[in-house]
Amino acid sequence: MAPMHSSIPAAEIERARARLAVHPTMAPLPAEFRTAVLDSCRWSRVEAGGIISRSEDTADGMFAVGDGAVAMVSVLGAPDADVGHIYHAGDWFGVDVIFTRMRRTAMSFARLPTLLVHLPLADIERIGASFPDGWRLFGLFAVRGTQTAVNILVDMMIADSRRRCIATLLRLAGARFATPDRSPLVAPVNQVEIGVMA
Repeated sequence: MAPMHSSIPAAEIERARARLAVHPTMAPLPAEFRTAVLDSCRWSRVEAGGIISRSEDTADGMFAVGDGAVAMVSVLGAPDADVGHIYHAGDWFGVDVIFTRMRRTAMSFARLPTLLVHLPLADIERIGASFPDGWRLFGLFAVRGTQTAVNILVDMMIADSRRRCIATLLRLAGARFATPDRSPLVAPVNQVEIGVMA
């Protein structure tokens, strides 16, 4: 996991917390639960290319993007794929291991300089037990990840290659179904990577 940095300005963390709280993943959750999650997060900076997690890592919690972009590539995907998906500010990832307690099946790395959010497994356990429906609420993070996976699958079934490429670019920019509140929209991938993904 990326090293922690205590030099992140409080105002930068507050802006990222506000983004996370209103993102479609967290916005439907009860305010008290959102606060408990965000109060327990660890914040760090990861330079572009920095490894966040590797496949076969043990379960150590889940992550979110406070700012920047994180690339993910699954060991379950095509062997020539360098990138499978890009997470942007507000997106959570690596959630499945908090339920399975199995090793990770994907590698994640900063695609752009990133403000990384880490919610350790010990805090997840504590928060899950503190709320009557805490584990159901954590389950909603996993459902969001499943929806992303289904979105990727459905987009790959678009027969027209031009439309399939456009759908992929929109997804990688975090704008597949809605325009996010950030500018400019960036899909930090190259043409070869798009060719493999689309």
